[in-house]
Amino acid sequence: MSPQLNEAISLADNIESLIGSSQTIISLQDDSLRRRLRDAGRKLSLAMEAPTDTIHRIAYALGLARVGVDVRLFEILSHNDSPAFTNGELAHKTSVDAVLMSKAGL
Repeated sequence: MSPQLNEAISLADNIESLIGSSQTIISLQDDSLRRRLRDAGRKLSLAMEAPTDTIHRIAYALGLARVGVDVRLFEILSHNDSPAFTNGELAHKTSVDAVLMSKAGL
């Protein structure tokens, strides 16, 4: 086995070990370390993505953005003084089913 393959296997084992224990994750109190791990995970995920995965991810995001425009979500968010809404409040204001709103991440 090549050294790079051994490093990749070791990294995968370490990540699986880390995320396998919710107590370990909870005990990570260092915000800069948590941010560093999160950013590294996001970069790794994007680097490992197959081209078709990228296409699906972007198409999904564009589809959700289109739905947001159609239901005036961005207009509602930009013209309101409230810093945050619950899914239920947004569902009511946009006339979108609350379950759909929470599942779609809108």
